[in-house]
Amino acid sequence: MSLTFDALLAAYRKQHGDQPQKTHDKRAAKLRSFAAVAGHTDAAAVTRQEVSRWKTAGLDAGKAPKTVNDGIVMLRPLWFWAMREGLLPHADNPFSHMAIKATKRGAPKRKGFTDEEAAMLLQAARREAGFLRWLPWVLAWTGCRLEEACGAMREDVREGGSAQHR
Repeated sequence: MSLTFDALLAAYRKQHGDQPQKTHDKRAAKLRSFAAVAGHTDAAAVTRQEVSRWKTAGLDAGKAPKTVNDGIVMLRPLWFWAMREGLLPHADNPFSHMAIKATKRGAPKRKGFTDEEAAMLLQAARREAGFLRWLPWVLAWTGCRLEEACGAMREDVREGGSAQHR
C-alpha cells in the first residue's frame, strides 16, 4: 500500500494540530522540494540515495549547509512518527544521519547593536505609528528575534508575566 507525501502530512497534522501553522507549512514546502528531486511522492519508497541527491541539489543551488540541514531536520521526525504509527515499515529512517557536518569556520556571527545604536533605533521608533512604533520596543524588551515576534500568536503574548516556552 502506497502512502503519498500529502497523505503522510495530513495524518501527521491530525495528531500534531498544536504545532503552529508556520511549522506545517515549512514541512510541506520541504517535502515538495524533496519530491521534485526524488521524482515521486511515495513515502515508503524514499531512499537514502534520494536524500543524498536532495542535499547535493540544495548545495549546488547555492543553499547554505544550515538551510539544507533544516530540511532534513524538518522531515526526519515525520518519518520516525510514521514508522511508530505503522504507516511506514519499520526500517532505517532515510533522513537519519544525513545532516551535513557543521564546521565552526565560515562567516562571522552578526554583532549586536551598541547601546548608542539601540537608543537611536528606539528613539526613531517613537516617531512612527502602528507596528513600526511598538515592534522595535518589543524586540528590545524581550530579546526575541524579529521572526519570533512577528510570528507570535495572541496566546504567546502575556501581560505582566513571563511567556511560557513550548
